[in-house]
Amino acid sequence: MLFLEKDKDELAKLKREQLAADLKEGWGGGSLGKTVAIKLEENDGPDGFELNYEPPDAGGWDEVKGVNVKINRRAYNHIVERGVFGTRYNGSDKITVQNDMPDF
Repeated sequence: MLFLEKDKDELAKLKREQLAADLKEGWGGGSLGKTVAIKLEENDGPDGFELNYEPPDAGGWDEVKGVNVKINRRAYNHIVERGVFGTRYNGSDKITVQNDMPDF
């Protein structure tokens, strides 16, 4: 799950620029030593999401240095309207982008 910080207006920033952050484990977990970047860009991915790992030839999760997520205008509009939007890829994995952290 990717959370955009509402108080920093990251959803609006996403229209203009790529956003990047450290990838962290679970709720309040530590850094995984990888980065995640999200960008508004046209793509042919399912439901408007495209996911790529860096480097592209990584042999497994331990070799991955970063995750790049592209969302198209349709996916972006769903996030604006609903506050959250996601898709499944690779058969069972899921990626979701949410505008703001949930209240628990």
